[in-house]
Order: sequence, then C-alpha cells, then structure tokens
Amino acid sequence: MRTDRLGKEGPALERLRGGVTMVALACLVLIIIICLVTKNMLQSNDREDARKVQLAQYEPQTALAKFYLERNRTTSFRDDACRGLLDFMSQDDLSWFDRNTKRLASLNPLSAGSAAQGLSEDEQKGAALEVLIPFGAQAQRPVIAQVQAQGIYAVAFVHEPDQPLSLRHVFLVREGGLWKIRRFLGERDSPRVMDKLIQNKKYLAVTLDPDEIQYLAKPAEYADQLEASMLREAGIDPLAAPAPAAGR
Repeated sequence: MRTDRLGKEGPALERLRGGVTMVALACLVLIIIICLVTKNMLQSNDREDARKVQLAQYEPQTALAKFYLERNRTTSFRDDACRGLLDFMSQDDLSWFDRNTKRLASLNPLSAGSAAQGLSEDEQKGAALEVLIPFGAQAQRPVIAQVQAQGIYAVAFVHEPDQPLSLRHVFLVREGGLWKIRRFLGERDSPRVMDKLIQNKKYLAVTLDPDEIQYLAKPAEYADQLEASMLREAGIDPLAAPAPAAGR
C-alpha cells in the first residue's frame, strides 16, 4: 500500500519541486534586475551631479556662486574643506600663495607667534587662506548682479545682499576650460596684505615680487591701475564700468 502511495505521489512531488525551482529562479532574476536598475540609477545620478559641477565650472557666474557656497560651508582653518577653496583660485595666485603661506599665516591672530608651532602644514595653509578669504556662516554670500566675459577673462559685479551700493569687482580667468578666481577676490592687492608682506620681506632681505615693487612706487594708485587693466582684459572700458564702493 505504501509503495503504491509513493508511486502515485512521486509525479506530484516532482511537479512541486519543479514549481519551487521555477519560483526561486524567477525571484533570483528579479533580484538581479532590481540590482542592475538601482546601480544604473545611482550611476546616472553621479553623472548628473558631475555634469552640474562641470557646467558650474564652465560658466563664470555659476563657478563664482559655487565658490561662495563652499566658503560659507567652511567653519575653521583647521577644516579639510578649507583647503578645497584653493581649487577655485588661478594658477598664478596659487604660486603666489605657496611662496607666501608662512607670512600670510603669521597675520592670522589664531596662528601667530607661538601658536604657529603646533600647526600642521595643511593648517598653516588654512590659516593663511583665512587672512585672504573670511569664511564661515558669518560671511555673507554676495549677490552676483552681472558678469561679462571676453575670451579667457571675465569680471563679475557683486554686492552685499540689499546693499547695491556696496558694488565691487571680482575677476576670473579660464584655465583648462574652468573658470578660476583671480587675485583672491582682490585681497591679494589690499594694503593690509601688501604692507605686511613687504615689511616682512624687507626685514628678512627677501627680494620683492614685481607686484610689490609696483605697489611701493605708487601705493595709492596701484590697485586702481591693476583693476583697470583687468577690466580691459574682460572687454570693459574702465571709465564706463560701474565704480566699486570705496574701501572694497
């Protein structure tokens, strides 16, 4: 009797096993499809994010806006993100920054004197950068009112929020297809930076840069003459350009 029953149940068990196997295979195929779709979606999102960043760097206005955003996200010169702000600067400015990092860092009250001894090389760069570019949430993000470009040069007219009379110029240059900020937003040529660097170099008998020699010759006219030259590079007549606010 038992043998007969097993004989009758055999085909049913085989069909059941076959059904289970088919269901398992179907589930496996479904899982593989879901994984592939998810992977493609993530890769697509990554490509889209990269495209947006690239487009931002290819346009002077959006490149500058991205810089201001990253500047506000940086909270301390000890943050790793702080050094990322240097990626927005031109090659000429980076070379100048590398030559003067220690001198600039000594102008930062948080890294001056004995405090400088405990700083790593990266922290020293961050301290020097903070002298040129105040960052953090307290730094207001300017309004980019207008941008004009000619060839590889561009100028942005920016002002503080709700203060259109605080207009100032920010100059950019395209390097390798990407827009970079020139002269550290103009702070590289400010009297507070120039005077201190020249004083330090004279004390140490270090040869002055050509820019510093020009500044010494005509300190009151230096910044205006440099700005006029960069305006002409961007295709703007300095006499017709909107004048920056005093004490920019």
